[in-house]
This record gives sequence, C-alpha cells and structure tokens, in this order.
Amino acid sequence: MNSFAGPAVRCVLAGLAWAGAAATVLPAGRVRTVLAAVAVLAVPGTALVLRCRWPARSRYAPTAAVVPAVACSAVLSAVAAAPLLLTHTFTARRVLVELAVLTTLLVLPYPRRGGAPPPPPPPPPPIGIAHR
Repeated sequence: MNSFAGPAVRCVLAGLAWAGAAATVLPAGRVRTVLAAVAVLAVPGTALVLRCRWPARSRYAPTAAVVPAVACSAVLSAVAAAPLLLTHTFTARRVLVELAVLTTLLVLPYPRRGGAPPPPPPPPPPIGIAHR
C-alpha cells in the first residue's frame, strides 16, 4: 500500500463500502442515494488504485489518483453486475454486497513478495586455467 493509505484510510474505505450495502435497507432518499453512489463510483476503484505503486515522494499522488479511481470503480461495478444480469438475479443490494466484499479484500494488508533479490551467480572461471 502507499504511504498515504494507512490503516485508517483502509478502514474508512471498507466501512464506506459496507455502508453503501447497508443503505439498501433505508427508505428511498438522499442518504441512501449518496451512500450507494459513493460505494459504486468511488470506493472499489480507490481501494484498487491504492494497491498501485506511486512515484516516491510525489505530493500529487493522492489527487492524481482520482480519475483512475473513478474509472476503476466503474469497471469493477460493471464486472460485479454483469454475472447477476446474465443470470437474471440482479438486485442493487447484491451488487453493493459484492463490491463491499471486493473492497474489503482489496484493502486488507498482504505480505510483500520477494524481499531481497537473489545474489548474482558466480562469474565463470577464466579461460585457460585448469580446474582440479
């Protein structure tokens, strides 16, 4: 994760995603609309973009991520909704729950792979020297 994506930011993203899913039980109104819109159009893409590596010490990294975050959210929402549409089981609640699960998985910390690179192989022996 990026340096500006601490545990608090990750918890807020997961919380917003689940708040959007929980908003489906509210009566129709502004709060329900805003929570669902944020959960669909901003949260999953932001969680995905936070997984990307940004240039070190770039002070514009958080604001430069806005457009990719919204674009990724739109794509992830379409990918979540497509199977439900094709199987005739689409509901807004199901899509929001799928996006909340996906967002939660994206914001979970994961171990870094690799660590230190392997040492370089030993150089070949010089030509013309006999080995014993």
